[in-house]
Amino acid sequence: MNGDANPTRAVPSGLGAADRMPAVGNASTGRRGRSMVSRAAKGTLAARVLASMKPGELRWTVEPASCLLHKAQHWDELNHHAGELPFLRTAFLLPLLASFGNGHERVAWGFDAAGQLQAAAVLTRASAWHWHTFQPSQLPLGAWLHRPGAELRPCLRSLFRALPGFTLSLGLTQLDPAFTPRVEGPAMSGVDYVDTAWLAVEGDWSSYWESRGKNLKSNLRKIRNRLESEGLALRFSTVTAPSDMARAMEDYVRLEASGWKAEQGTAIDVSNGQSAFYARMLQNFAATGQAELWCLHIGDDLVAMDINLLQGRTLVMLKTAYDTAFKQYSPAYLLKQEGFEREFAQGRTSRIEFYGKVLEWHTRWTDRRRQLYHLNVDRWDWPRRWHQRLKS
Repeated sequence: MNGDANPTRAVPSGLGAADRMPAVGNASTGRRGRSMVSRAAKGTLAARVLASMKPGELRWTVEPASCLLHKAQHWDELNHHAGELPFLRTAFLLPLLASFGNGHERVAWGFDAAGQLQAAAVLTRASAWHWHTFQPSQLPLGAWLHRPGAELRPCLRSLFRALPGFTLSLGLTQLDPAFTPRVEGPAMSGVDYVDTAWLAVEGDWSSYWESRGKNLKSNLRKIRNRLESEGLALRFSTVTAPSDMARAMEDYVRLEASGWKAEQGTAIDVSNGQSAFYARMLQNFAATGQAELWCLHIGDDLVAMDINLLQGRTLVMLKTAYDTAFKQYSPAYLLKQEGFEREFAQGRTSRIEFYGKVLEWHTRWTDRRRQLYHLNVDRWDWPRRWHQRLKS
């Protein structure tokens, strides 16, 4: 990390010599002596600053987001401790920044007094006085990480002093209370975002399927009988090889182009940068065996696809698409039935996360949900209290 951003910070072990806090040395004469005096002064100041840190405060340094290219291991190691969500790995964030960043994003690194990395964020400036987490629509949660046990209030309040310019407010967007418990208080307020659904993969498939609604089970049974009577075979397959991801995304783009997303202009398209992002991102994850596209064929036709990422025992469903020419067969439902039954049988996952707003089709598969939220943090509490008094 660039020491010029904050010469008084502590850094974790494992960074290069150029990134380390300068050591205190004895003063000498001449140019070399002046350099040693400067290093000694900085080292003394660093020690004073660290000693004056209040409990829970962090020493932050802020760098251009391009630093993630050569400091990916530090971000990913923190993510491992902070929930291990696949879309918050640099394998996802780097192609996302390349496709949808404006070049002005910053990465903030927060270290405790012992030099251990406790928190990190990719931030973008919303105005002269406001920063918020990097949040393009392709990213399910805001680009924020912190170790369990890190106190959010002092951690964030100490970030204000490190951000460029004079910052009055900071926004952490689309937080998951499963990994960032909701904390409110002076100068901190949470804002409800959306409910998100998730499926617990526990027990056996037959018990789970029996627990689902009558309409879902009946409709899919009728569709399967209809396909059989028409001589149309169902086939489930997966795409996992890095070399197959670009072609698979071409198939996915074709499926989305047939539906309502194309009509609304939100479908993945080669002209809006999304296709290139997903192809690069999926190649990254496929290289480590953590990308899996589910495909459903009816006869010789590919009719539905799901884009999934795997991390630990969690499968995250990022996107789904189907060919509207086959909508009478409910291909998206058939695909999920095939995929979910496979997950129950294999036992490799314990939960399937949908993320995003709960839709009606989510409720067909699960009854579990939790509320995502935004967190707004102000530099001071008095403007909010003063505004509330004026309103009362």
